[in-house]
Amino acid sequence: MGFTQGLSGLNTSSRALDVISNNIANTSTVGFKSSHAIFADVYAGAMTGVNSSLQVGYGSKITAVYQSFIDGMPTTTNNPLDMAIIGNGFYVIQRFDGSTAYTRNGQFDINKEGFLVTPTGEKVLGIRADDNGKIPPSGGVAEPLFVPKGDIPPKATTSVDIRSGNLNADDNPASASVSPSMGSNFSIYTTASNVNNNWNAELTYDAVTMTFSAPAGYILNPPTFDPALNSGDTYILTSPTGDTVEFTISSTGPLSTGSRLAVTATAFSPFEMGSYNFMHTIPVYDSLGGQHSMAFYFRKTGSGDWEVNLMLDNNINTLDGPYELTFNNMGELVSIAPPPPPPASSRLIVYDVPNLPNAAGLNIEIDLANLHQYGSKSSVTDHWQNGYTTGQIAGIVVTQDGVIQGRYTNGQTKDLGQVVLATFRSNQGLARVGDNMWVESSESGPPIIGRPRSGLNGLISGGQVEESNVDLTQELVNMIIQQRNYQANAQTIRTQDQIMQTLVNLR
Repeated sequence: MGFTQGLSGLNTSSRALDVISNNIANTSTVGFKSSHAIFADVYAGAMTGVNSSLQVGYGSKITAVYQSFIDGMPTTTNNPLDMAIIGNGFYVIQRFDGSTAYTRNGQFDINKEGFLVTPTGEKVLGIRADDNGKIPPSGGVAEPLFVPKGDIPPKATTSVDIRSGNLNADDNPASASVSPSMGSNFSIYTTASNVNNNWNAELTYDAVTMTFSAPAGYILNPPTFDPALNSGDTYILTSPTGDTVEFTISSTGPLSTGSRLAVTATAFSPFEMGSYNFMHTIPVYDSLGGQHSMAFYFRKTGSGDWEVNLMLDNNINTLDGPYELTFNNMGELVSIAPPPPPPASSRLIVYDVPNLPNAAGLNIEIDLANLHQYGSKSSVTDHWQNGYTTGQIAGIVVTQDGVIQGRYTNGQTKDLGQVVLATFRSNQGLARVGDNMWVESSESGPPIIGRPRSGLNGLISGGQVEESNVDLTQELVNMIIQQRNYQANAQTIRTQDQIMQTLVNLR
């Protein structure tokens, strides 16, 4: 009788419906992989020997339940720590008992201790960055990922690069010859050309001592003026940097206490706009994160020849220069004089500011290699410097390499760690343990752990999760098919029952 075949059909259809029901129940489970039952027929040769022509099957059975490891659809979330694997691989999880499990569910968050954890609180393994935000380029031990949320310390500027700039070749050489004066009956003029630096000094006359008071750091020689202030009397004013300007009395007349005499150099002054052709400022930072404004004063001195002076925060005591720039007939910068010490490039300037209030001094290497002289308006369209102020963490992002980066309020980013992925020779050999997790088995082979986008590992899509790969429409169709199979197998049993009833009724 065919009860055996019918019963086996009922069992296999029932188990297939269990698989389908489980798929449908997990349609919204992140990282879930759908399963399908593998059927096989059953034959017994004991009653017929080896005569295959007389074999009658004993029904069906389920030999395996395979999972489909194709990718689910990535869906964007509001959690920057959510991750979706695009391609091969499993996240590596440290379970509460210390064992290791693997999952495709990338719904992660940070616990109160700062560890990256799953929704059930188990820790995600990866490679930690050092205190400087450096992740080991190779190797590295997978350990629970810790995501610090401290501030990022400031960094003093050590390098400035004018990446795109032009000095107008059609400009005329700058000239700022000034005849400073005071009142209607007293004036001076500069005579000596021994002026190599910026000047803007103001002298104050004291009629009692018959002396002029110079600003702090400036020295006047001789300090005492002839009471008659004879025309032709010559005096020298020395700046804090040692540069001098010589001036001569050109007319006489009475002076009163507090009278002021302006002294302006004929070559260049950052305070005289006519003494330079173009000025550009770049923000730089000191060791405490304080921001300063570094000004470049470009002054044309001849065809293809320019000078540049540097000054910080409009402070004459930080003045440095002039540096002579030479351009060829193609508009390219070919040399800077004086050049920096070897082995630095001839197109670099080293700007040294030894003293700053509270902070350490600055020593900045300035790259002018991309500065040109063309026949167009002077401009700097792109510059870069490597310093920054202190910053607080403002957000977290995850790169395609699985690197967790902190974004800070000062515009900087810092690598905090990197998740790792595991691949197996046989995904079907993995043992399911619930909570969207698998563990390795003898059939799966050992895990191969590596970084995303390396080897067979896929990439990471941050701020997204991988939806279940269940095709609900297909599952509903499969359910109808298995329902019909179940009904058909039940009908075979009913038919066999009717046949037996007929036999029993024979008398």
